[in-house]
Amino acid sequence: MTGKTRFTNKRPQRLKKSDRLISGEASADEQKIHMALAPFDGMVRYYDRLYGVDCLPELTGDPELCGKYGSALAKLNAAVVAGDYETVVKYVGVCMRGMEAMAAVAAEKGAKPAQARHWTVEMDGQVYAVLFDDREWQALRDIHPDVIGISQREVALAIKLYREHHIGQFVTEAKKHFPGAEVINTKKGGDELDDPIPF
Repeated sequence: MTGKTRFTNKRPQRLKKSDRLISGEASADEQKIHMALAPFDGMVRYYDRLYGVDCLPELTGDPELCGKYGSALAKLNAAVVAGDYETVVKYVGVCMRGMEAMAAVAAEKGAKPAQARHWTVEMDGQVYAVLFDDREWQALRDIHPDVIGISQREVALAIKLYREHHIGQFVTEAKKHFPGAEVINTKKGGDELDDPIPF
């Protein structure tokens, strides 16, 4: 969404099972911190799926509440970096209560679950969905698991790269001379520039 500042939930990331935790390299405190983050991690994922990724704070419309949550989140991140287990446990609880408070305010204001609004394009048997708000990709995946979700930025980037490529330049030039022309299919031609035209 152009021109809009988004809140980003920079929560500490839990280590994957394939990482140090099962390799024998993780310390006892690292393992404890990893497990202590689990309830908060699960709560964040729940609200990301419900309302869209990082959308909950803005749905509250309450800058003071969101500021308090942001402060707690910063302290949690600092504790994780410092390997301070006791402080991690403390601020996991604070952050979880903060999320519950934001969710309650958002619900009171009539916040609705992510609807994954999109428009679709089918090409070669595959359906692509361009999301109005790419933060709702999880809802799209739940509703339409076989559809490939694309953000509006990805569409713009693809068009930019296409137009910069010599094929896109050829198409642009062709449309100048044949208004209304449309690319409906592509296929690999010969290896020579003077290969025969198939019509």
